[in-house]
Amino acid sequence: MIPPTHCLECNAPLTPAETQGLCARCLLKLGFASQLGGSSLPASPGNSGPPPMMPFSFGDYRIVRLLGKGGMGAVYEAEDTASGRRVALKALGHSLDSPDTRKRFLREGRLAASINHPNTVYVYGTEEIEGAPVITMELIPGGTLQERVKKSGPMPVSEAVDAILQIIAGLEAAHAVGILHRDIKPSNCFIDPSGVVKVGDFGLSISTTSRGDSALTIAGSVLGTPEFSSPEQLRGEALDLRADIYSVGMTLYYLLTAQTAFRGENVVQLLATVLDKAAPSPRTVRPEIPEALAQIILRCLEKQAGDRCKNYDELRRALLPFTSTAPTPATLGRRFLAGVIDTLLLMFLTGFLPIMLSEDLFGMMIQDNETAPGYRWFLAASLLALIAYYAVSEGRWGATPGKALVGLRVGGLDRTAPGIPRALLRALIYLVPAVIATFLNAPVKAHLQAVSIALGALAYLYPLLLALTARRQNGFATMIDLITKTRVIEKAAYQPRESVTQAAEPVGPTEALPMIGAYHVLATLAATERDELVLGYDTKLLRRVWIRKTTADAAPVPAALRNAARPGRLRWLQGQRAESGSWDAFEAAPGTPLTALLATPQLWKNVRHWLLDLATELDAATRDGSLPDTLSLDRVWITAEGGAKLLDFPAPGSAPVAAVEPGIFLNQVAISALEGRLATAEEARTREPRLPIAIRARGVLQKLRIADYPALVEQLKALVRQVPHVTHLRRLGLVAGCMLPALLMLGFMLAGSRFLGTLQRQSPEVTPLMNALIVHSLIAERKLPTSEDPKVSVESAEIFIASRFGNFIRDPKGWNSFMATVGLQPKMRAEAERIVQTYPDPSPAEVKRARAVLAPALDARGNLSLSPDMNSVNTFSTQVVWWAAGGVMVWAALFSLVAGLFRGGLLMRALGIAVVRRDGADASRWRMLWRACVAWSWLPLATFATALLNGAGHSNIAVIIVGLPLLGLLIWSAAIPRRSLPDRLAGTWLVPR
Repeated sequence: MIPPTHCLECNAPLTPAETQGLCARCLLKLGFASQLGGSSLPASPGNSGPPPMMPFSFGDYRIVRLLGKGGMGAVYEAEDTASGRRVALKALGHSLDSPDTRKRFLREGRLAASINHPNTVYVYGTEEIEGAPVITMELIPGGTLQERVKKSGPMPVSEAVDAILQIIAGLEAAHAVGILHRDIKPSNCFIDPSGVVKVGDFGLSISTTSRGDSALTIAGSVLGTPEFSSPEQLRGEALDLRADIYSVGMTLYYLLTAQTAFRGENVVQLLATVLDKAAPSPRTVRPEIPEALAQIILRCLEKQAGDRCKNYDELRRALLPFTSTAPTPATLGRRFLAGVIDTLLLMFLTGFLPIMLSEDLFGMMIQDNETAPGYRWFLAASLLALIAYYAVSEGRWGATPGKALVGLRVGGLDRTAPGIPRALLRALIYLVPAVIATFLNAPVKAHLQAVSIALGALAYLYPLLLALTARRQNGFATMIDLITKTRVIEKAAYQPRESVTQAAEPVGPTEALPMIGAYHVLATLAATERDELVLGYDTKLLRRVWIRKTTADAAPVPAALRNAARPGRLRWLQGQRAESGSWDAFEAAPGTPLTALLATPQLWKNVRHWLLDLATELDAATRDGSLPDTLSLDRVWITAEGGAKLLDFPAPGSAPVAAVEPGIFLNQVAISALEGRLATAEEARTREPRLPIAIRARGVLQKLRIADYPALVEQLKALVRQVPHVTHLRRLGLVAGCMLPALLMLGFMLAGSRFLGTLQRQSPEVTPLMNALIVHSLIAERKLPTSEDPKVSVESAEIFIASRFGNFIRDPKGWNSFMATVGLQPKMRAEAERIVQTYPDPSPAEVKRARAVLAPALDARGNLSLSPDMNSVNTFSTQVVWWAAGGVMVWAALFSLVAGLFRGGLLMRALGIAVVRRDGADASRWRMLWRACVAWSWLPLATFATALLNGAGHSNIAVIIVGLPLLGLLIWSAAIPRRSLPDRLAGTWLVPR
């Protein structure tokens, strides 16, 4: 049989390689038609048999197999015969070929090409082959998330959430350049061999900066897949990123349940369901899905866009507790500190503050419980407030204020907030001593003193008993945690890269510009004797490229590098070696050379990402043999997104730097970036960076010279997940932990003063009687003579006491009051009762003679006193304040000494804070002592001011003048710069441990 010379479909001349009776374009069409379930080719003797077998040639590509179909065409695995690179080639279907659909098809490639992110499929280019428009993309051989679910069933929760977080990262990058995807679904999310998920198929995407694109749709088609499209998208309304968030939520629903939330027997029924019915919880399909995660999904699937997460960052942070990253258990030290902060705060809210605001509570406190039911109600209300404080805050938000300050949270075994019932059980177990004390509370009575002592001891020992089960192996789980099936963990931290948006100058007319291959040359970036780096422009994809012009004898780019698709390396696009011109085109990454940043020290939070990127690339390049011949600082490029790329040529705009061996390259990068100068090779061989950074980071930096890249990558990944510096919240915890005890002590000083004043008003005779009995005792012991005859002096003192206090002593209500019982010792009470019995009714003449004898010991108010002001309750309370003030200052001095001796003390250790010098070394004890003295210097000033104002009778003014500024200092500390005044004066820095 004579082989055909022209295509049986389009009558185009056939090349010698086309032996199947069809040209390459029609073969491509046949592959697309067969994917749709039929062929548009006419029946004829030449094609009546089975479809032609792959592979076959198509332009410069060798079509290997059909991967699948999209909304506008088929996707093939193909090999670029010139470079040997495997790509995914998307071709427009013939049945859809029209000027409008061609425009929309090429627009898809242009939009996708404007995104360059590790979680999006990279577009290499667009072209027309044999009259057919095609898009060449990165080949992802791992399949799609839909194929993964169909093959293995619903994904584990953590694995599904990890995949969604990567999808969010890709969509966030798209949104950053003004693109909405509009067709997010599992079949458009691809998995590469390393497990990275990439978003692809931007066929329905629109540019938010060019609304006219939204009109480019296929006539008669539904925009997007109805099962995954938001209601507003199906209604044809204006869209924003919340439409994509809806699709993300539905994708997560599918990954967890292997089905969508809405189904219908036909498209009309499906659309009606999506538009009108609320999404059922994924727990109805798979009950083991955490309730909190189900609520996040349902929030994404809300009908109204305003009810969904407002941006990707909010959705990401909501999903973080469900990732595969194991939570860090909270140490007992940090839990203890959180408990201290909560206890002090509760003491202030339920004790000191109400009593300071209401004098009636003083009255209730000093009366018998049988006659003061209001006080018992106050105790019950305080207990309920304690329980509610823990149950609501931990159950609803996962953390009390104390735990939040030290960066802890309570979660169930599924890491979600435990809910109010379990948090209530936690609170009741924790507050057992308080519950017992409340029900047994009564004024000081002899038969309850033993119970009070036992309860006091239990209150201190009980937390220790609860912690007996805590082991590192079980995540430091206490009895409370084991009984309630909860855990206290460190709050998950998300530390994004610090990106720098760079707005590129618009490209003008390109017709007159010189060309290299398919690219127009915009400018020369750098030049050497053999090479020249120019900035090119792709007019089809509307993106810039870097073109490295070289000599014809230059070695071609290695195959491993041509196929590399790693974030740490520039993607090779195309190139040639010829006498007429040799060049290689690479992606153009907006950013700056590392050497341009070395004029100032760079922040550790950014450098750690650069080190991770470079270590990851060095590891991968070592494995596949694509390690650059030269490693030097001038070949490190910092991208606008906050990443680092390793170049195979000097970075444009960088100063030349000598090459170093691979073993010290990362250490040289670290020293140079962190110290803000160009480090020499000798420095990179002999030492580590010297600056104040986290203690754990210091240990990793010491290993940069080992060049064990796999281990180093894992350690750097752990550092990237940690907080790089002492946060404002932790600084607030440090200030609060130091300030609250002092504030409470000062507060109780004022409360004690007010308490004495209230007692004096309720029992005004007690203090004068106590002073009179003391004077009587001194007269009887002849230590305070008032006349020549000691007997006369004693008799005069007793007559004065009997006449002045007789009625009070004989009145059972006053004599047995709280003030009289506590203020007067039993010996004094017995002596007073004897005096009244001895002189039951002194005459006025006897009283007059007694006063005359006792005149030297009488104060201005006519009472017996050692000094004129001895019976003044204001003076006495002022002395109490001064005594307490002295105690506060001794306490502050003690803590300053402890901070110096132990380099920070318990509070800093519990908060995970260390104090270092400028070079990163631990601060000396003397430096720590000086820092502590500066930090505590406010306390003597506040104490003396409080005592002076209280002594002047202005206790409430003392609270306002002293307390409010200190409270302001506490709040301000959450927003202070990273170096406080004590640190600046002491030459220290606070860093995480």
